[in-house]
Amino acid sequence: MTKDACTLLAGWLQARGVPADSLQGGGSLDFALAKQGRRLGHAPLALTDQELAAADHLLAGWRPADWTLADAGRAYLLLSGGATGAQMQALCRTADGGALISLYRAAPLLPYDAALDWQLGEGLRSSIREVFEAIAHHSPLPQRRFDEHRWNHMVLKVLFISSSLTPIVGLDARRNPALADTLFDHIAERRAAGRAVDVQVWRCVAPYLHGTHRDLLAPLQGSQAARLAQQEYDIPGSVSAADWAHLI
Repeated sequence: MTKDACTLLAGWLQARGVPADSLQGGGSLDFALAKQGRRLGHAPLALTDQELAAADHLLAGWRPADWTLADAGRAYLLLSGGATGAQMQALCRTADGGALISLYRAAPLLPYDAALDWQLGEGLRSSIREVFEAIAHHSPLPQRRFDEHRWNHMVLKVLFISSSLTPIVGLDARRNPALADTLFDHIAERRAAGRAVDVQVWRCVAPYLHGTHRDLLAPLQGSQAARLAQQEYDIPGSVSAADWAHLI
């Protein structure tokens, strides 16, 4: 996949007027990554629908819709240089905010190993929202690689920092009873405090609305969220991510 990803990234950048020689590094990898930020800038990569489809074809679930030119340039350097998880760790220790986001956005394209797994855990604990979202959003990596504990922690942190559940790849496929139980408590606590509940939470708990948990839907009676949750409970898999997204 590495070669194909490099070809894709280079094509996107060259289509936006970036000369081929600007994609090359020079010196150490950390220096080259920092240089790419200054050289390419942080304008949106602004991929077309066709380009996004090519990204998903290369790696199902990968959606670099929010990437910048610098993100793409840095990802190209990492892949063309054969970066490893150990190198990722070293780079993350010294990277500034923008480069750190680029590194985590590129993580799904890198060979997965124990060192990369450890570094992703560090990123999930970051207090910088954009760094956390670089891992959690528009990436197939959490769905494919995170164990249940780490997955659940990631979903709960999204809610804690008032981020969005919608861009999480595989949210429906990775629903589980332990997460649902925690989210039922979350719903009760939010309501007791007079605070709104993110409608996407119902997407996570819908298959587990057994017994008294079904009573949690009562305040939503007649709403689209209640209808979708009930439908998903009755017929698992019958409600698409797009259906839930329309509620936002």
